[in-house]
Amino acid sequence: MARRFPLAGLLRLRHAEQDRAAATLADANGRVREAADARMAARRTLDDEPSTVTDAATLSAVASARAATRGMLEELDAVVRSRRADVDRAQQTYNAARRSALGLEKLEGQHTTRVAAEDLRTEQNALDEIAARRRTEGGTPMSIDAVLSRISEIRSQIETLQGGAPAPSTAGSAAASSAAASTFADALATETGAGARSGTTTGAAATTAAAAATAAPATSVDAGRGTLATGSGATGGAVVAAAEKYLGVPYVFGGETRAGMDCSGLVQTVFKDLGVTMPRVVPDQADMGVAVPSLAQAQPGDLIIPKGEQHIVIYVGDGKVLHAPRPGKDVRIVDNWYKDSDIATIRRIVPSGQEAAATSAAQVARTAGASSATNATDMQMAALQSLFAGSAA
Repeated sequence: MARRFPLAGLLRLRHAEQDRAAATLADANGRVREAADARMAARRTLDDEPSTVTDAATLSAVASARAATRGMLEELDAVVRSRRADVDRAQQTYNAARRSALGLEKLEGQHTTRVAAEDLRTEQNALDEIAARRRTEGGTPMSIDAVLSRISEIRSQIETLQGGAPAPSTAGSAAASSAAASTFADALATETGAGARSGTTTGAAATTAAAAATAAPATSVDAGRGTLATGSGATGGAVVAAAEKYLGVPYVFGGETRAGMDCSGLVQTVFKDLGVTMPRVVPDQADMGVAVPSLAQAQPGDLIIPKGEQHIVIYVGDGKVLHAPRPGKDVRIVDNWYKDSDIATIRRIVPSGQEAAATSAAQVARTAGASSATNATDMQMAALQSLFAGSAA
């Protein structure tokens, strides 16, 4: 299997189309806001009480001005309706572009998990080979140095294979490596007289730790303190994509719709679109999910809450955030101006893309090796102990 996703070029094209659609949608929302502001100004002019009229000429001028304002108001009503229709069309275009990109993103994720599973199987086979080689071709027992040398060779081969693509940073791979390391440590302890019982116990503990590390997380769709809302299947990237749909929407205190929204209303609405239940106000939102230690560890889709908990922004990656700033402004993406010293907390509500890929890879690896994985670690332990017992004899 090719280690590089074969449709990567098409995925970049779909992402470019999605970005253009998002920009068009933001522009359409901005034009609706401008027309709505002009309409409100015309309405205020029409509602203003006229000054005292002292003669017929002034009265006629006031009447003419009001008639003109009414005509302009009708025209602005038509403009607002037309621009809202433009927003609807732009929204449909964005949704179609997002669906196209999402399909390819899922394929890319499946490709990544298959590559990760192959790496795990490669390492498993290599470990089985070491366990099976009790003696060299010449009949001389394998020494500890020979075993460690062979381990080093296999690691080098795996790293060479991983050179064509970024090495998968997965919980399954980490757990497998941990279990394998514990197995070899137990075998070495047995060889040096630490005792077979101790090694077997440690190996079983490593197996239990590996299982715990790859255990499936809770599947709640409600945001909660100290947990990730995994039930909806949403990831941090989906949070950013959902938030981008509201670019250009004006800030309205207490608002939660396209007519206007405030910072926490935007956050609640974005997660609602993804099927995740979130509280309404910033202090409550700041308690949800799991804490991220610093900006250096922040991933797209994380929420940044400054000290004082009077505002909340969505981190979109590359040092930028998306938020609803204040009255007179609209939802926009800007450079992140917060430093770690300014921040009260950073919260992750749904898994990041990396965490989701790691979980998926671990599940694929468990499925692929279900027929033999139950006692794999114990079998390796027994084989290695037998190997070293032969060497000692």
